[in-house]
Amino acid sequence: LALRRVSVKALGVFGESILSPISRIIQSNNDRAMRTSCLKVLVQVAARLEDDIVLPEEVMNSIKLALQDDAPEIILTGITVLRQLGEQGILLLLESSRDKNILKATAAISALGELQNPMVSECLRRIGENDSLDILIRESANDALSNFSRLEKNKF
Repeated sequence: LALRRVSVKALGVFGESILSPISRIIQSNNDRAMRTSCLKVLVQVAARLEDDIVLPEEVMNSIKLALQDDAPEIILTGITVLRQLGEQGILLLLESSRDKNILKATAAISALGELQNPMVSECLRRIGENDSLDILIRESANDALSNFSRLEKNKF
């Protein structure tokens, strides 16, 4: 476990040059520990990227593929990658916020509440008002909307 953590951090230092190889591993390997580690490398890389850098479609597709897994560690790490990507991760976060998997939906909703984007507040409001959704999802949306509103007020 300690070796894996060190390896993830070390690979993250390679930056953009590691994105394609990591994406290929995610797409070709079904081992959960391997996929989780690769997603953690993407978190490390995304944390170091400039705000205006757009990740290749291959990377976004590998994140989307990983999020099809129902393993909690993959879901949470995948959502963390998307949150770290900011604007580029919003569409996949919005998609995940409507997922039937409660963990995926609530994690995506929490991540959306931290982003400053006009699409987010409307999406969170609709989720919070949708009585057909699980109460945990609706409450998460209302909490995230409250957080989003606080961030908006502090922005000015």
